[in-house]
Amino acid sequence: MYKKYRENADTAVGYSVNPDAGRLKNMMSHGFKKGIVLRKAEASDIETAAYIHATAWQQSYRGIFDEVYLLSQSVEVRKKEFLGRMHEDDSFDYLVFKGETPIGILILSTVSESCMEIESLYIIESFRNSGAGTAAVDFAVNKARELEKREISLWTLACNKKARQFYMRNAFDETDEKRTIYRGDSFSQIKYSRTIYPQADEEKNGKGKWKVYE
Repeated sequence: MYKKYRENADTAVGYSVNPDAGRLKNMMSHGFKKGIVLRKAEASDIETAAYIHATAWQQSYRGIFDEVYLLSQSVEVRKKEFLGRMHEDDSFDYLVFKGETPIGILILSTVSESCMEIESLYIIESFRNSGAGTAAVDFAVNKARELEKREISLWTLACNKKARQFYMRNAFDETDEKRTIYRGDSFSQIKYSRTIYPQADEEKNGKGKWKVYE
């Protein structure tokens, strides 16, 4: 799979995904009906997961973080992180696929009894704007709902306008919470949050309607 990904990385062709809302719960483990699929990462996925995470992360922050720091977050570093999370009950790693090609990674964690956090969501650059990111957010929201959480949150760089706009388009609200992180230099992060409603209420408000990913 790792080899296949590298061979197909630049041949992405976007097409629509239109999941069946009535089968949402059954799709939680397997992803969407066709096109974009999310699957829980297993121990056998370590090479693929680490490569996807390192590559997509470096692509996302090139021009923001120092090149030396970017390169320090290597495949080997991501392997160690992946192995560490495998023993945590409150951490969830998922691979994002387009067809059979792994194109991204989603990492969720439980931060409290009522809140889940999107720790990481990265899509390989040549597959962006294919609907994969939005599909992964929808998956995360529904995973949080499945676990009876009332909120899902995340942190993103204040200087990363594209990421901030993406999450706002996906019904996240900017909060007043900020923090400083060090990634080769100091950077400010802003917390974003989205309330988790029962599925029927989200559909009533227009937030839970299935989108066409294209």
